[in-house]
Amino acid sequence: MEELFSLYEVRACILESEDLGRALRVLDEALANYSSLHTDERLEDIRMDYSRMKDFVLRGFRDHQRETLYRQLLRRLFVVVNDIILQSYLHHKTSYMTAALKCRNMGICNDDIKMRLEGFVQDVAMLSLTPDEQRRQQIYQEHFDWLSRLFDAILISPQWKESQFSFWADILVSPTIDASDASLLTSACAHSPRLTRRDASTAGHGGYGTLLGQRLRLLPAVSRNARVDRCLHCRRITLPATLRDADASGLLFRC
Repeated sequence: MEELFSLYEVRACILESEDLGRALRVLDEALANYSSLHTDERLEDIRMDYSRMKDFVLRGFRDHQRETLYRQLLRRLFVVVNDIILQSYLHHKTSYMTAALKCRNMGICNDDIKMRLEGFVQDVAMLSLTPDEQRRQQIYQEHFDWLSRLFDAILISPQWKESQFSFWADILVSPTIDASDASLLTSACAHSPRLTRRDASTAGHGGYGTLLGQRLRLLPAVSRNARVDRCLHCRRITLPATLRDADASGLLFRC
């Protein structure tokens, strides 16, 4: 998996040096050298927007939104790179290949996840009123089979959008789901193949991680995992609030 080292270098250009120009060049080299890596139109859109930005700089236009736009381009590239890394994992790591096969036809949505998690709690509560060992075993077995597939689906999911982040931030601390389920799903979120300790610490400046950490303390079974707020925050795609002059031309933030 030599291509992963190139992709990690791209991610370092984004998170550490915050150099969009170099990140694009390293990524282009990786895509050219490794035929197993693929991307989509998002990368071309980023290239075009970045080229347009540099053109405005060379023409001497002043743009007070330039730093904000530059930050957005970095975030967009961060999403693309992490999705490419996930593709590499799915092609080369047996555990992720197996996970993809297990949840291939799962067809879940947020409403379905919420209904299944809350439904399990209700079913278990009903068992206490009418004990039925055979029914109890059936409920638990079906739920654990589904939960295992959901774990795999989270593990191999691409980068989350804001709505998906908000859903998991709410459901994992909801009192209407089982604490053990919440703990297991938190672990799935935390074991994203795209996250490293460096990513988690670097991307934790947007406020959401702190807020989620406070909410998780309401659920002791989940809050014991001290990394969950940072991990969920990283999957939401954030970057350091302050971006330095990162363009290779050295012009972007000096005009």
